[in-house]
Amino acid sequence: MCLELFNNLSKNNNLSNTFLVSSPVNINQKLNINLNNKNIYLLNNFKRELSFKIKNIYLELKNFLNLIKLIKKLKTKYPDLIIHTHSTKAGILGRWAAYFAGIKNIVHTVHGFGFNKYQNKFFIIFSYLLELFTSLITSKYICVSQLDINTGHKLFPKFKTKSKLIRAGISDNYLNNKIIKNNNLKFNLNNKNYTFGTIACFKAQKNLFDLLKAF
Repeated sequence: MCLELFNNLSKNNNLSNTFLVSSPVNINQKLNINLNNKNIYLLNNFKRELSFKIKNIYLELKNFLNLIKLIKKLKTKYPDLIIHTHSTKAGILGRWAAYFAGIKNIVHTVHGFGFNKYQNKFFIIFSYLLELFTSLITSKYICVSQLDINTGHKLFPKFKTKSKLIRAGISDNYLNNKIIKNNNLKFNLNNKNYTFGTIACFKAQKNLFDLLKAF
């Protein structure tokens, strides 16, 4: 979803004022992203997982300070800069970096919250408190499901007035040309028939086994 936003905004704005900040994953190979693009910035030591090791904490702090520096630099050229974050960890660090860089409009897309009943209580409380304090500096939330809006409304102040439901989507061209063609799948995609499916990992919160039972 984040890459779809970047690609489409870049096309509409001729790459003049749309930027992507990411960890150094192989997005150029897997998702057809050119890393030589001057509007893409990679945080070399940034990882998705949270770690409390001394070395990793140092690297996280270094990334955080570099992110503030980068946002300040972009803000100098674009005073009305909007920061839009995705995922839990990057969302926390990105929003606070934007706050300390003096950004007024800070948007976060909720792809499910980073805490759930399958985690230990310490992590649930820790993750919730981080999101609670970060909600105070978040200008707007975009949720991909009504469940996230309902959950956020129960747990965070003013969440309902700051949230908007925009469901995640995938382009028909990508579905037809990439997924179906490359995997020899045959779906009858027309107005008279519906095809239901999902692409996800087998995490407990995805609940794919109940989905299979329903099918």
